[in-house]
Amino acid sequence: SSGINAEYGQLMMNENTQVPAAQAASINLKNAIVKHWKAREDYFCIPEIDKSTIRQNFLECMVKSNTMIRKQLCVCAQTIAREDYPERWPGIVGQIYQNLSADAAAPSWLPSLLLLH
Repeated sequence: SSGINAEYGQLMMNENTQVPAAQAASINLKNAIVKHWKAREDYFCIPEIDKSTIRQNFLECMVKSNTMIRKQLCVCAQTIAREDYPERWPGIVGQIYQNLSADAAAPSWLPSLLLLH
């Protein structure tokens, strides 16, 4: 339903969320994105407002997430990029570049490199 996918992202990024709950949210988000990101006649599609929220917060979510959650988010990134880049996700390259321009010890390096993979 509308908003649920954005709520998964918020749950994963909340420092007070216990690890098993954050991992469950990341798996549910991955499953929803893989199954419902691409518009198809015979399936529910994630609403564009939710997609926009997910794209806007994706890299930040990757940076704040642990390794287990990042694995799920990498699958999400592949699906989103395949469908939305460059038309609907043009800012991701600039965000990755900005993160990689930071200090090499910055926590944003690994997630940015994973997105490039």
